[in-house]
Amino acid sequence: MNETPRVNGTTPLMSDAPFLDRLIVRGKRPELTIVLHVEELYAHCAKAFPRSSRWDPQTCTDLVDPAVSTDRSVDSCDDRYMPGLDLTPDELLTTTRTVRKRLDLDRPVPMELIRECLGIALQAPSGSNRQTWHWLVLTDADQRAAIGELYRRAVENYLVSSGAAGKLFADDPQRSKVQTRVGDSVAYLGEKMGQVPVLVIPCLTVDSLPSGNQAGLWGSLLPAVWSYMLAVRARGLGTAWTTLHMQYEQQAQEILGLPANIRQAALIPTAYTIGTDFKPAPRQPLDDVLHIDRW
Repeated sequence: MNETPRVNGTTPLMSDAPFLDRLIVRGKRPELTIVLHVEELYAHCAKAFPRSSRWDPQTCTDLVDPAVSTDRSVDSCDDRYMPGLDLTPDELLTTTRTVRKRLDLDRPVPMELIRECLGIALQAPSGSNRQTWHWLVLTDADQRAAIGELYRRAVENYLVSSGAAGKLFADDPQRSKVQTRVGDSVAYLGEKMGQVPVLVIPCLTVDSLPSGNQAGLWGSLLPAVWSYMLAVRARGLGTAWTTLHMQYEQQAQEILGLPANIRQAALIPTAYTIGTDFKPAPRQPLDDVLHIDRW
């Protein structure tokens, strides 16, 4: 072959890649790995590179930007150092699962990544384009622990209630197994919520809750929350949609310093996941729930 392959992409140094455990040799786990993410592949004439003097330090001065520090921590990396997952739109929509036990409680989540995902969420629709949403992002350990304690207490109440996930569909052996696993993972998150690196609480400006149908009200926020969760999943992180802490809404409002007209909608734990191989979940057959033209 008389051509040289050229690869365009990124090669981050990673110390916490999930596959490092699979590279253990003679009991020794690598401390660092270089991950090659191929974005483009070209075929070049073999003489092109020496002719260009691209790697001659005497002629090439743009390999390092002096304005950019080279002392860059892997833990503070942004999406240039942690590329998104290669998912089609359908794969993203069907594999964005509720993640509880596989949330990585130890790996920091860069605030810039959260901001990026929230920026995407703001493109969601809202009634009359009012955009009356607000987003609380909790990273402070004390704040996370305080909200986590409210969630833990709420989970305790939930698990002994008749509507707890683990108690549903007990007469269906196949579904009851799934429900038992869900119940176990809820209990786990109840104990760990305050340790999740980032807690996101989406809120809505509401002077007073209307009586009757509130679909239009919350419909101006919930699509944006789902967009945030999709954006996070696309970047290798996981979330869970939770609302149980709302049993203690007033206490949460005081912890967060919320004005009286700001109402919470959910509590979304956000963290990198232990592995990213999530799959579509079993669901009811479409024909069991589909109605055309009338019931």
